Amino acid sequence: MNGMPRFSFHQWVTWLINPVGFVAAVLAFLLLPCASVSVTEWSPMVLRDKSMFQAVTDDSVTGGNIAFRDGPPHQSAHRPQYNWPVALRMGTIVTVLVMAAGAGTGLVRPAERRLRRAAQVASVAGVFLVLAVLSAAARMEENTNVILVNVFGSRGEEDFQYAAGPEAGFWVSLSGLALIFAINLFALRTLRRRG
Repeated sequence: MNGMPRFSFHQWVTWLINPVGFVAAVLAFLLLPCASVSVTEWSPMVLRDKSMFQAVTDDSVTGGNIAFRDGPPHQSAHRPQYNWPVALRMGTIVTVLVMAAGAGTGLVRPAERRLRRAAQVASVAGVFLVLAVLSAAARMEENTNVILVNVFGSRGEEDFQYAAGPEAGFWVSLSGLALIFAINLFALRTLRRRG
């Protein structure tokens, strides 16, 4: 028609969707909060001092914080310094590297292998992501308990309940990896059916 080359679906997937998807997953993990700890239940005696307790207990971290810092960027006297274990830091760095390597799967030849490798990298990165974020959340919950006992004595444990868990950065990254996995499997299936 106008002399522009036509690209097949698997070419769009391997040359555009995969690199952009993997880079977006890495950025979401590194820049958005991926784990947090917050109060889930307040006792009536604490409600009047709620803002003081929230300042100590509500916190979130990004994948970048876990990999490269000991505490959140807004560190204060009442904020925890997590002292992330070396294994958790290394696991987080490996997670980032595996996701980043996924962006390079477009260089693998032939097309069928490219699609298969991208799906494999997405699944491995998803497992590493889940392990890193759940480990970080458990560490945050453990540190919050220590801080509450140190700052408020035993009163901290009795007057409210808190929980740690995944945040938006985790869910965005994991959803992106799942989408990359599904699109690559679909493209692989259509390529095999066509060929």
